[in-house]
Amino acid sequence: SNAALAEEVNELRKLLQETASTLKELVSLQNPKAFENLDVRDIDGTVAALTRLVNSGQHQDRFQESMTKFLSEASGEIQALYALQSASEAQFHGMLKFFGENPRRVSTDEVFGTFATFMFQLEKAHNYNVERQKKL
Repeated sequence: SNAALAEEVNELRKLLQETASTLKELVSLQNPKAFENLDVRDIDGTVAALTRLVNSGQHQDRFQESMTKFLSEASGEIQALYALQSASEAQFHGMLKFFGENPRRVSTDEVFGTFATFMFQLEKAHNYNVERQKKL
């Protein structure tokens, strides 16, 4: 019916707007902060909405075939992304505990900022010592 088709078109329009917004953030290399608020669950929600649209069965056309294939591949990649995110968080928390930090009180920016400062100071001290040895 026309009402059902109009509803699907509106849902597809929303999904495409969300996807376009996400893609703009992902390809925005001039703005590295675009990745800070990106969440894996946002991607999962978009795929779930597309899956509902494709599984509605009202369209038996090339779009449905293409999207079905895409969604089956994407869901596997999303699960791999979840696993990678979980493993990364576990390793990060393990590293914090190793250094005696409370994972609930310290951010990734603080930890890696401290590492960057340490590496800079270490390199500076090394260069100083090398120059000093040359003068002796």
